[in-house]
Amino acid sequence: MTPFDKLAPLWVEKLAADLGITRVQAAGIVGNLGFESIGFTKLREIGQPEGKGGYGAGQWTADRRVSFLSYCAQHGEDWHSDEANYGYLLHELRGEDPEHDYRHTVAALKRVDTVEKAVFSFGQTYERPGGTTPGNLPGFEGRLMYAKRALLGHPAVPPAPIAPVADDPVVALQKQVQQSLAEAGYYKGEIDGDPGPRTYQAMNDYRAARGV
Repeated sequence: MTPFDKLAPLWVEKLAADLGITRVQAAGIVGNLGFESIGFTKLREIGQPEGKGGYGAGQWTADRRVSFLSYCAQHGEDWHSDEANYGYLLHELRGEDPEHDYRHTVAALKRVDTVEKAVFSFGQTYERPGGTTPGNLPGFEGRLMYAKRALLGHPAVPPAPIAPVADDPVVALQKQVQQSLAEAGYYKGEIDGDPGPRTYQAMNDYRAARGV
C-alpha cells in the first residue's frame, strides 16, 4: 500500500464523500486502520502463518479475512493494494454483504463531533480489539495519533499566502512555520516571525502528534 502519510489524507476525503460523514469522523476510521496495520506497513497479522490471523489494513480476521480475500478475487485486485483495501472497507461500511453489515458503525460515527470521539466510536463498533469494554479501547492513544496525522495531511483551511519579508529570510521562514502550525490547529498566536514559548509549544505538539 501507499505510505500512510500520503494515502491517509486521501482516504479521509474519500470516506467523507462516499459515506456522507465529516472529515473528522472519517479520520476516526483511518486512525484505527493506521494503528492496526502500523501505518499501512503490516498487512498480515504479525506472528501468524499464511492464511491465518488478520489481513489487510483493517486486520480482518476469521470469516472477515475469508470475505476480504474473496472480495479481492472477485474484483481481480491484489489484496495488498490500496484499491482492494479501500473497496472492502467501503463494502462492509455500506452493508453490501449481509454477513458483514457495518452500517451501524457509520450511524454511530455520525453522532460524534471530535476526532477523539470518532476514534473511540469506530474502534468500539468496527475493530473491537481484544480487551475492548464500553469504557476502554486498547491502543486508543496510538489510534488517535494516526487519526491526527491523517487530518494534518489536508488542512481544512487552504494555506494563506505569506508576504515575503525583504532582506530578512530568517523572519520569513519563521513566519512560514507559524503559519503552517496555525493551519494545522496547533498555534493560536500572531504570525509575526518572532518565535516564543507558544510557537515552541506548538512545534512540540505537532511533533508528538506525528511521532517525530
